[in-house]
Amino acid sequence: MMANHLSYDLLSRLAEHRTSALDEARAERHLESCGRCRSELEWLQRIRVAPRHDQDPGHPGQAIRDWLLPSSL
Repeated sequence: MMANHLSYDLLSRLAEHRTSALDEARAERHLESCGRCRSELEWLQRIRVAPRHDQDPGHPGQAIRDWLLPSSL
């Protein structure tokens, strides 16, 4: 039996499909009845595939960084 909630490490490995079949089966049983862990797993899955805007030179975040840290310093 698992503790109250799944560990962040296990949730991360689940999101990245890096768990053993046994760990995955145990986690799935827990996730069936635990909304908190399901929510955390869904969040990890979303951020895993989210686009990285910090590497996009046209993204507004880059313009703000350029303004705050001008290269002429």
